[in-house]
Amino acid sequence: MGGRPGRRPGAKGDHVDPLTLQAVGASLLYAFIGMVSLGVGFWVFDRLTPYHLWTEVVEKQNSAIAILVAGFAIAIGIIVSAAIR
Repeated sequence: MGGRPGRRPGAKGDHVDPLTLQAVGASLLYAFIGMVSLGVGFWVFDRLTPYHLWTEVVEKQNSAIAILVAGFAIAIGIIVSAAIR
């Protein structure tokens, strides 16, 4: 068969199924929910600790707290990802 190598027989031209508005909207909604969940989780975590996390990380450059916050952010991201699936 003629055509470009690696193409499936019977494939329609260069047509790629466009993303539907519903799929794009759902992705944006889930991204927004994930960011809000991360923000709320960080706020709660900040309130549960005896010091202000942002001050410790940014102003005092406490790398141990920065690693703790990074681990927390990854954990919340995994939880939100699992909840969305």
